[in-house]
Amino acid sequence: MNLIVIDQDTGKRYLTAHQAAEAFGAKTTTYSACEARGYAPQPATYLRNRPQWNEDEVVDGDRTRAQQRLARGLPRRHTSAKPRKRLSS
Repeated sequence: MNLIVIDQDTGKRYLTAHQAAEAFGAKTTTYSACEARGYAPQPATYLRNRPQWNEDEVVDGDRTRAQQRLARGLPRRHTSAKPRKRLSS
């Protein structure tokens, strides 16, 4: 089962830690480390004491991360990482 949380007032989609990591193009533990160091967005809200990330912020954060890697002359991401994809509705 793939749970998708959508705010009825704003229409924004929120992701769990695993979904945010997948959209960011990293494993969950790597995403948590990036978040702790400020390289990935902080949770936008909490649902039942579990962090939820705004999907747009996560995808934009991945683009920013890719631009920083390119500026340093590094590849966009490690070749072992899965390609980033938006979650389907």
